[in-house]
Amino acid sequence: MASLSKIWRDKCLSLTIKIRTYKALILSTLLYAAETWTVRAEDARILESFHMKCQCQILGIRWQDRIRNAEVTIQTGLPPVIDHIVKCRNAIFGHIARMPSNVPVHQALSCQVDLSLGRPPDRSWKHRPGHPPKRWLDQIREDSQRSQPMCGETLSDAVIMERRNGPRRLCANDDDGLLQNTVYAAAVVHDMT
Repeated sequence: MASLSKIWRDKCLSLTIKIRTYKALILSTLLYAAETWTVRAEDARILESFHMKCQCQILGIRWQDRIRNAEVTIQTGLPPVIDHIVKCRNAIFGHIARMPSNVPVHQALSCQVDLSLGRPPDRSWKHRPGHPPKRWLDQIREDSQRSQPMCGETLSDAVIMERRNGPRRLCANDDDGLLQNTVYAAAVVHDMT
C-alpha cells in the first residue's frame, strides 16, 4: 500500500483510474481465494477497516477530517468487502452444486451437507470433541438467508419459481447473477436435506 502512495497523491490521475488500480492490485491480492474462506465477524471487521483505510488514502482523506465511512463509500462507489466474498462464495457453490454427482468435489459437498445434518458417512465415523468451528456450508446458508430475492417474495417462493420456470434473473439490477446462484444454492441445500 505504501508503494502506491505516489499514485494516490497524484492530482493528474482521475479517481476512476485510482479505483481501477486499487481493484486490480490490492483487492485482487487481498481477496485471493476468498470464496473458500469461513469469515468470522472479527475477520470481516478487519477486512472492512483495511478496505476503508485504502479508500480514504485514495481520496486523500485524513482521520482528522472526520468524514463518515458512508460518505467515503459513496464517493468511491466501492461495495463492502464482505459483499464481494459472498458473491464469490455463492458462485463457487453454484458451480459445484451443478456438477455431475460422480465428480469428487460434488461428492465432498454432499458429504459436508450430510455431516452438517448429523448423518455421518458410516458407523465408525466420529467427530472431534468440542464445539465445531464455523464451516463453509454454514456460511452458504447464512448468505442464502441474508439475500432478498424480490420485493415481497420469500426465499422459498423464489426457489419454487426457479424450479418451475428454470433459471432467471431475480432483479433488474442483478447483473452478476448473485441472487440467482443464491436461490439455486438454497434449492440444492434443501434437496440434500
